[in-house]
Amino acid sequence: MIDMIHQWIVPAFKSVGMDTAVIASIQTRLNAVHAAQDGMERATIEQELRLEVMEEARKACDEAEGKCPATVWPFATYRDLLFLDQNHNHQGVTTRF
Repeated sequence: MIDMIHQWIVPAFKSVGMDTAVIASIQTRLNAVHAAQDGMERATIEQELRLEVMEEARKACDEAEGKCPATVWPFATYRDLLFLDQNHNHQGVTTRF
């Protein structure tokens, strides 16, 4: 997930001038998981990472998807997925709106 964010999402954020701090918080919390010595401490950090930090990242990514032009956004948009059958020409080649 971190690799996908760094390779694809961060450049999309930057292309529309969005702050990438929320993305950095994922890496920070992941580093804390690896550094934790105590099992309970590690579990607490992992829970926070999964339930809070990743939720913030998801919201930021959804916001960026709405702001980025389709030519900049690196993944299929919700519109692409909802109307998948309408995004192909007669030869089955994907087309953009």
